[in-house]
Amino acid sequence: MQYRIEAVTFIPELDGLVVPEETTIVSSTTLARLRCLQFWTKGFWVEVFNDETGEQIAGPLDPDEAFPVEVV
Repeated sequence: MQYRIEAVTFIPELDGLVVPEETTIVSSTTLARLRCLQFWTKGFWVEVFNDETGEQIAGPLDPDEAFPVEVV
C-alpha cells in the first residue's frame, strides 16, 4: 500500500479553514510514521490516506497534542 501524508495548516479564526502545505507519498509504514513525525514537529496538522483509495487512515494529528504511539 502507498500512504499519502498531508501536512496542513488549520486556521480556526477563519471558520476552520484548512490550507494544504505539503504532500508526500511513501510505500512503507516506517516511512509514513517518519514523515508524519517530521510534519508534526514543524507544527503542521497531519493526515494519512491510502493513496490508492483515498481512505483516511489516521489523523488529523494535532501539533499541540502528544504524538501518538501508533499512526499507521
